[in-house]
Amino acid sequence: MNNTKETAKSKKPAAKKHVNSKDAIENESSKSKKAAAKADSAKDHEPLCEDLAGRNCGLKKVLDIIGGKWKIMILCVIDKEGTVRYGDLSRRVFGITNTMLANSLKEMEADGLVERKQYMEMPVRVEYSLTQKAESIIPILLQLKRWGEENLPDDQEESK
Repeated sequence: MNNTKETAKSKKPAAKKHVNSKDAIENESSKSKKAAAKADSAKDHEPLCEDLAGRNCGLKKVLDIIGGKWKIMILCVIDKEGTVRYGDLSRRVFGITNTMLANSLKEMEADGLVERKQYMEMPVRVEYSLTQKAESIIPILLQLKRWGEENLPDDQEESK
């Protein structure tokens, strides 16, 4: 008999909740204030670049010297090995052509990221190492690496 009473009670329609228009306005106002506060907190830091097309943007300058497909990979190999010969770089940076490696190293040397040391012997031996300027960006690249590991899926997971 208890089951019958519970069944009868459960069949009653639920009471409609009356929404006061004043409450609805306050709720919307509260949502707007929260959104504005969130937008303000996002602006609490300095902008990444005042003018992305401008020459004085530090971020643009960094991307100009380490951007592209190969330069960070070259930095990784030299950072890991310390001093690296050209042939070792060519083998360790998978997929890079000799022309692209030579051009990238010339640009990185001109930008003060790598030091090139040529020995006057036959055959000619050339070694590359990081400058202090390049070593100072390694901690920043490590932060980017960690961010990527935490926020971007592995290649294997994407293909599944």
